[in-house]
Amino acid sequence: MRTLFHNLRIFDGLTPKLTGNRVVFVRDGRIEAVDDEANLPRFQDCRRIDLKDAVLMPGLIDMHVHIGVPFIRRVTLRAVWDMHSQLRKNMSWCLSSGTTTVRDMGGIPGILRKYRRLTGAGKIPGPRIFCANSFIAAPGGYPDMAPYFNPIQKWLVGGQFAERLETPAQVRDCVRRMADLGADWIKTGYTEKSYFAGRTDPLRNLSDQCLRALVEEARTLGRPVAFHQTFLPGLRKGIEIGVNTLEHMTSEPIPQEMIDEIAAADIAVIPTFSAPAAYVDLGETSRWLDGGGRRFFESEPFRQTRRLLDLLLKDSHTPEELAHDPLMDVPMIKSLWRQSSSLFDNVRRLKKAGVAIGCGSDAGGELAFFGRIHHEMEHLTRAGFSTFEALQAATITNARILGKDDEIGTIEPGKIADMIAVPGDPLQDLGALAHVVLVVKDGRIEKSAL
Repeated sequence: MRTLFHNLRIFDGLTPKLTGNRVVFVRDGRIEAVDDEANLPRFQDCRRIDLKDAVLMPGLIDMHVHIGVPFIRRVTLRAVWDMHSQLRKNMSWCLSSGTTTVRDMGGIPGILRKYRRLTGAGKIPGPRIFCANSFIAAPGGYPDMAPYFNPIQKWLVGGQFAERLETPAQVRDCVRRMADLGADWIKTGYTEKSYFAGRTDPLRNLSDQCLRALVEEARTLGRPVAFHQTFLPGLRKGIEIGVNTLEHMTSEPIPQEMIDEIAAADIAVIPTFSAPAAYVDLGETSRWLDGGGRRFFESEPFRQTRRLLDLLLKDSHTPEELAHDPLMDVPMIKSLWRQSSSLFDNVRRLKKAGVAIGCGSDAGGELAFFGRIHHEMEHLTRAGFSTFEALQAATITNARILGKDDEIGTIEPGKIADMIAVPGDPLQDLGALAHVVLVVKDGRIEKSAL
């Protein structure tokens, strides 16, 4: 296919300004030329797309999602019926909102493999998916919200969300299995405190021997390691074992020597501000869900998510209620968020030290919904990013963290043609990204509302 995009302004992902009077020529899924509008007559025998002065920019990259999670807390007949149509909605809304690439940070291997195949072949709309497959954890450890399937259930659904292991040999074997099942990354973590209300016992973690075995095996296989942590002990552990990315951000002030170690080790950080923010302002989350957000859901996932919000909005819960219906500890999350000066200052100081800060929404978490990555970028501006730097975090910086910056992340000749268009100027207002009018992935027009 030969396609010419014209009558546009370009944000190429590299320079902090828009360039007008340009055309972009795409052939066979790649950008072949970025040329002057005056040379438009030389492009013959191609489809021409008039962007009506919209801003053309690189497709967004979300570095932390759970795209294979169907927003179901309880297995019902209706939930089973709606599951795969909800997953298709996850894929579709992610792409139509301008996110052309995601890194999935924990999911069931069989489900991820299926949808990578379908979206990669263009059989259903969806982003390009890099994944870690199952989270590798200790029994009784984080993610303590994840179910553990018996062998029959595991066979039916295609694996575990989290593999629970005890020994370095088991960990090494699991890393190899995840890689064989298509994992581009390996995911583990370290946290001693549960985010669930009423759970006070410390969570178990993989031993140091297990964690080091995981990192060594992943390096042998050429797989980078993503590390879940939300408090200083986990941050310290990730630095010690030599991971590639630190997921989420602690609200405890990070000592400067730890920041210097992160920078020296070239570890990237993905803060995912949006995940706790959704619990901090449950009223806004509820209004969004009942308004335009409803279209993101099938009926049973919507019903269960709406019920979850109703439960979270209650002032108090009995131990019996929490045992029957585990809920996130909203007061604790709000308490940690009240330390937001430290939360955002940590990211500001990491950035100043030269640490790569990526943009990840945690979409697919309980109240982290697809199609809202621009909110994560707005949070980055609270941490001292300019709008240009926030846009780069969701494009070229994320591409570099993925090791794919030679393929995606900017609008340049030779790159894969992943592009989106918005009618406003995102360098002036990141809210413009809420109104994507064109999505191009692999050179195919996936959405056009011009």
